Amino acid sequence: MYGIQLTPMPRYKRTEFEEDETSSTNSVPADAPMAGGVGFRGSGGGIVDGLPNVRYPHRKRNFWQRSSPLEKSLMVLSLLLLLVVIILSAILDARSQPPSLKVVHVTSGNQNFTSKNGNPPYCVTPACVTVASAIINAMDYTIDPCDDFYQYACGGWIRSNPIPEGKSIWGTFGKLWQENQLVMKNVLEDETIELQSKAERKARIYYYSCLDKNETVEELGAQPLLDFIKQ
Repeated sequence: MYGIQLTPMPRYKRTEFEEDETSSTNSVPADAPMAGGVGFRGSGGGIVDGLPNVRYPHRKRNFWQRSSPLEKSLMVLSLLLLLVVIILSAILDARSQPPSLKVVHVTSGNQNFTSKNGNPPYCVTPACVTVASAIINAMDYTIDPCDDFYQYACGGWIRSNPIPEGKSIWGTFGKLWQENQLVMKNVLEDETIELQSKAERKARIYYYSCLDKNETVEELGAQPLLDFIKQ
């Protein structure tokens, strides 16, 4: 046109900018000019060394996104181990607590504690409470019943009842016989107790004769026996 030859405009190649991990949008001031989504910052006109100082705004990645697969695996494993420790601590704490106690009232006579449905679930008479206490005291809770059941069931009784002098063996039947002898002795010696049968009165006379409190046997000697033989 008009004898002027137009030169073709040069073609520009598209430049691929890699995202700089170290750059941050925090380094760009709030009043930095933006053009087409790109911020230009430079000294005295936005040009640094003849080139625009380009900062691409990008979304800041969190700690989980910046972590490597190995780090992520270790974090998940740590959380699982922490959860297991918390569960085990709760179980041990629950087992270490003493068992809850049931409070019942001991009644006199033959009255028993009755539940809502009318059935007596517990025998709380003095005799039942005494026997239950004896059974509990006879046990040894420091022994594992799976290791030594006899010691677990009888260890407390053995510790509280050593073999008496003059006895080769000692057990519950021997102790029961001794306690019965003591009961009979107290009944025979207590004259305030009125004996009901003739056999009981004879037993008291026989007991007193063996004691010989007034030394009658010593005075008579064998003469009553000799007279009886002559008869």
